[in-house]
Amino acid sequence: SRLNFWRGAQEVDVMNPGDNSFFHAVATFDGVTLLLFVNGVQTSANATSPDLTASGAALIIGTVPEWGNGTGVIDEVALYDKPLSPARVQAHYLAGIGK
Repeated sequence: SRLNFWRGAQEVDVMNPGDNSFFHAVATFDGVTLLLFVNGVQTSANATSPDLTASGAALIIGTVPEWGNGTGVIDEVALYDKPLSPARVQAHYLAGIGK
């Protein structure tokens, strides 16, 4: 499995949580730093330009056919108007265990 995060044509960060397994993935951006979490644990922090939303590019969640075939299922996508704290990310993950 591979999750890419892009800003326009620039790859900002990549997650490689492992193949053939369920995982909970979260990305937050506070205007300065993109944080990535897998299963409630922060896996990276990447300082990036604050204009992530100013590119005019579409938000794509899923696979883009011209970039290759993706496999798997994306479930329970949520977008928030502010970045989630690490504690809130972990709480979301823990609330979903066993469902």
